[in-house]
Amino acid sequence: MPSNHSSVVISFTDVTESRARAARLEYAADHDMMTDLPNRSYVLRRLTTMLENRAAQHDSGSIDVAMYIDLDKLKHVNDSHGHRAGDRALIAVSRRLRAALPAPHFVGRVGGDEFVAVLIGADEEDMEDISDDIHLLLLDPIEINGEEFRMRTSVGIVRIRDGEKRTAQDIISDADTAMY
Repeated sequence: MPSNHSSVVISFTDVTESRARAARLEYAADHDMMTDLPNRSYVLRRLTTMLENRAAQHDSGSIDVAMYIDLDKLKHVNDSHGHRAGDRALIAVSRRLRAALPAPHFVGRVGGDEFVAVLIGADEEDMEDISDDIHLLLLDPIEINGEEFRMRTSVGIVRIRDGEKRTAQDIISDADTAMY
């Protein structure tokens, strides 16, 4: 005799926390957790993709720019007021750099007090204006523990043109060298 009843087993598992943890790990792999800026590996990957796309577009006519930005006075802040003060200065600088570089441009922290800004589709005037803005923004005092600090920067600039043969790492190295 056939049964009119059927058995169903239902199991629910909440994966919300697991997915959130995976998203945090993925984010941490590409970002500097103190400044919340992209890290060196992300900058290199994005610059590599940009170079590959540029190679596919013959004679786009646009100029992209990589700027290597080094803070000249962070060691003084660390030595005279401790590394927590230096960290606060880095966070303030990163916020200012991000504000100075609206999309599609981007900036990442590639070392202790070193940043790389990539200007996409910038012309000569844009490049000089943004470089000037960065210098001025970072000259505005940063208040740490009731004391004001002015962060000076050194900036090296390289242009990335159509038919670029350098790798992303070469471009960053060249911008670092241009800083001197």
